[in-house]
Amino acid sequence: MKCVFLFLTVLSFTVVKAENKPVTLIDAKNNLNILRWSTVNDTVMGGRSKSSWKRLDGKNAKFAGTLSLENNGGFCSVRTYPKDLGLNRTQGFLIKVLGDGRSYSLNARSRKARSGVNYRANFATTKGKITEVWLPFKDFKPSWRGSRIKNLPTLKGGDIEGIGFFLGDKKPGDFKLEIVKIEAMFEPPIKI
Repeated sequence: MKCVFLFLTVLSFTVVKAENKPVTLIDAKNNLNILRWSTVNDTVMGGRSKSSWKRLDGKNAKFAGTLSLENNGGFCSVRTYPKDLGLNRTQGFLIKVLGDGRSYSLNARSRKARSGVNYRANFATTKGKITEVWLPFKDFKPSWRGSRIKNLPTLKGGDIEGIGFFLGDKKPGDFKLEIVKIEAMFEPPIKI
């Protein structure tokens, strides 16, 4: 009887651990990208910024372009098409990026927020270095067209139907952010 109890205890622990594996959205090393992406720049309101999203076989995904402040512009973004990402119970994103020294935002769209609302978390990059950043959902702040919105619920993994990257640092010029990996995690990563 004790052996059966021990077996069931080990089995249930194994099942829980298997269910808590990260949900990988992009992994350059394994050439995995389960999302469709499109760019949205300040040209939608008369600006002159340009950006592109490229997925290179066996290499990083690349969000790159030129930020312009002409015609009251000043932002570039790339985002995924709406899709159920299966992120129930996840607590945040762990992203690995190769940066250019600029600060970016990771956006998340919630199916519970009105159209045009993004939840946004900022992160800094180091030029020429791969940076790993933990972005818990509780730190994502809702915004609409760049302005902060109050009185919306905290972002939850199960409500996320799209993600994206945003650059709006008001510094004109070229930029390049390479995405090595994006994972939704069930718990914060352990630092060793």
